[in-house]
Amino acid sequence: MPFGINEIFSFGKHHIEAGIGYVVIREATRDVENNPQDWFWSGLMAGRIGYRYQKPGDRLILRASFTPFIEHGTTHEFHPSGGISIGYGF
Repeated sequence: MPFGINEIFSFGKHHIEAGIGYVVIREATRDVENNPQDWFWSGLMAGRIGYRYQKPGDRLILRASFTPFIEHGTTHEFHPSGGISIGYGF
């Protein structure tokens, strides 16, 4: 279940999207037969920086973003991620 705060900085038809968040995860340790044993909560810190192209008054949206995740707890692993999207605003 993700939670986040995002902001859009606009410069005409060019926009910068930035945000930070947290992803809550319910996990379990497993036995040798892969059956869940002990359930626990964990999570990932999530970031977002992206570019958005949308002309004022136009509904077509083009976006590209970098969305890394950082595990915390016993490990501090960095997981780079990203995406592109085409959308329609209404």
